[in-house]
Amino acid sequence: MIRFYFTLILSTLLLTKINGQQITNLSATAGKVFVSRSLEYFKVLNDTSLFSSINLYNDTATFYVAGDSLFIKQRYWLTDQTGTKVVNKLYDYKIITLYNDTIELKNKNWKDPLVFINIEKLREPVDDFKLLQLDMSSPRHGTRKIIVDSARNVTFIYNPIPYTVDNPLSDKNAKPKNIKGKLTPKEFSNFLNLLSRSLPSKLPRLRGCPFDAATSDFEIIIGAKKIRSTGCNLTWIHDFLLDYLYDIDRNKGLIILPHFSPLPSRHIHKKLTYK
Repeated sequence: MIRFYFTLILSTLLLTKINGQQITNLSATAGKVFVSRSLEYFKVLNDTSLFSSINLYNDTATFYVAGDSLFIKQRYWLTDQTGTKVVNKLYDYKIITLYNDTIELKNKNWKDPLVFINIEKLREPVDDFKLLQLDMSSPRHGTRKIIVDSARNVTFIYNPIPYTVDNPLSDKNAKPKNIKGKLTPKEFSNFLNLLSRSLPSKLPRLRGCPFDAATSDFEIIIGAKKIRSTGCNLTWIHDFLLDYLYDIDRNKGLIILPHFSPLPSRHIHKKLTYK
């Protein structure tokens, strides 16, 4: 399905070329997020800087365009046997196509051109969203379980690892949490918007884990489709989804529901309904 979708987008690109909607400089794309089939990302921040995964040593770099080429200037610290020094490097990419919603670049080290498409064109349908569950585990910070369902219900369970001399990186003030809540309709819409832009079907089933890394295991149910992804490393667009869920207990759009203790049967209860 994803391959078909990209094919459809590329076909649309060809029609766009015919209609003559080509733009003349990268500044016209400022603020838009572009991703490739392999989830490389590209975002122009302003007239002189961009944010991209094609940069070798850091994500943010300065750039300029000369003729039909994009030049990215990289400045970074390098430590080797001769010591630590500042390195300045210039990378060049040929701009094959440049449109409002498509950027196609070619580099001498790449076998094929890299096509970046506006993330808004690649959104995945989430109207039939049913459930998202995230289980996180960190050897230093503890565990989190976060569940969001189609009725806007949220469960947030946090069990921190206590601060000790052997675990100095843990939060001294962290306390266990077991929260039940409900997202407001507006915030639930924001959540679905983020989920759609995060391309959940592109989450790898297994993700690599460096030594002592935190795991983040996803289960997402949309209609009849169940997406499972386990491991540590995440792409940039999936990191946004993780960050949102990680702090959902502090989201202003989450209404925390009170906890009630069972009362003896002789008491008369008033039923509470949450909307």
